[in-house]
Amino acid sequence: ETLTSVDGGIYGIQFLSLKKGVSIYAEICPGEGAPEKSKWLPELLPFGGEGRYGKTDFPKSEIDWPNSSSTNGKSLWLLATPAFVADGESWPESLTNANLQCAASEHPIAVSGWDVAKNGPLATRFAVPAGSTYFVEGDYTPTDNSLCTDGEQIAQGWGFALRGIWNDE
Repeated sequence: ETLTSVDGGIYGIQFLSLKKGVSIYAEICPGEGAPEKSKWLPELLPFGGEGRYGKTDFPKSEIDWPNSSSTNGKSLWLLATPAFVADGESWPESLTNANLQCAASEHPIAVSGWDVAKNGPLATRFAVPAGSTYFVEGDYTPTDNSLCTDGEQIAQGWGFALRGIWNDE
């Protein structure tokens, strides 16, 4: 229950490992003029605790993610990261003028943080959690694949959405 052992007791732990050929993919986009990733990103990164490390690999080119498109004029958008909402709303602001038909989402959660530049807390805002799904009719494509409208939030990774196909079947 507490993940600790009593004095004199035996302590045991379990590890999960990925099958051969399976990996975890993460992308780092440091911006223009940054040094080559292999120069500052170590080959081994601590991953998972207990002294376990993961090996980094640098593909020769960026991954070209498939872009699903629909011929029926309908799409669904799955949030991969939380997206901020306006007060009293249950969907991101960019969907306000879209032809939103349905949403599958938890209630917005309170998000805060620390402003390093001002040396003080950030204002509490509300965001719908990752995993929220929105069904939209008509031609809708968000800016930079984000359901957020604020450029700074988009740059920080808030509201990143994956497009899916909405079929009536």
